[in-house]
Amino acid sequence: MKKIVIFSLFFLLVSGISSAARDATESLPLMAIEVSTACVNKDVQVAVLNQKGSPLAGADIDVIYKNLKVAYGKTDEDGIFVFRAQKMGANLLTAKKDGYKDTTIQVNVSQCIPVTSSTSQPPATSMTTTTRTTSSTSTTTTTTLFSCNNNRICEPGENYANCPGDCTSGGKDGYCDHVADGICDPDCYRKDDPDCLCNGNGICEYEFENITNCAIDCPSGASDGICDGIADGICDPDCPDGVGDLDCKKTDYSTLIFPLIGILILFGAFAAYNMRREAKKHNTDRSEENLIQDFKRRLRDGEDPQVLKKELAALGMDLSLLEKAEKGLWE
Repeated sequence: MKKIVIFSLFFLLVSGISSAARDATESLPLMAIEVSTACVNKDVQVAVLNQKGSPLAGADIDVIYKNLKVAYGKTDEDGIFVFRAQKMGANLLTAKKDGYKDTTIQVNVSQCIPVTSSTSQPPATSMTTTTRTTSSTSTTTTTTLFSCNNNRICEPGENYANCPGDCTSGGKDGYCDHVADGICDPDCYRKDDPDCLCNGNGICEYEFENITNCAIDCPSGASDGICDGIADGICDPDCPDGVGDLDCKKTDYSTLIFPLIGILILFGAFAAYNMRREAKKHNTDRSEENLIQDFKRRLRDGEDPQVLKKELAALGMDLSLLEKAEKGLWE
């Protein structure tokens, strides 16, 4: 019983200390990471900022590609780290700094093929030439015209800008239309079309996604640059110093003082009670042993055992003490 109580008290103390340490870690501010467009065989610039938007120097950066560290280093005094993207695909970038939570984002490295001029200027499909002659000079003027045939087929030279009747929004026509139509335009960079931001891959990509435009990848409480303040039991790391999110309440360590005092008082009372009980038992055992030795002496002197038995009964003591004394005569 004693061991069980002591173990329970020890478990309560350890649990309280572990909970306090965990709360302290969760209350650390989160770093913000901004990454430039990531193109293969090009330098990628990474900027690490605090929650107020100021650069963080000396942050440790690791870049992982397919479980291999392909780049690492520290941010400079402007909070900048630069690495060269050698392979296309997803790279995990982690930033670490004392006093801040570790932050990890995914950097998608692509081919980055430039969009041709047709994305902003509709191509010409027909041409007419006009010659004008004056008394002294002869001038030839070439005028470019475009004609949309409205045959409901998006043909070369036609796009959403110059022929919306044939080329619908979001179609592959060499023109990024920027229209929010629920279709990711294949002619747009990911940032240029709002429908391309959320890819639904289960990873909250800080550069493109947040709870507003991609709740499926960035649920409430995720690190997405937006303090959503939703009561979900999670302290949103994007809320500066926890302001704006009721789930970011800081631990009040003063509330642990009274429970700890109560535990110490309980432990002390139990220890005192146990010491008194052990002392009482020791005194009782010693008295009985002295009485047995006295009975042995009197029996050797020839005293009647019945007289001794009556004496024990009058004292209200256990009659087995006489039996122990009789047995002890032969030992």
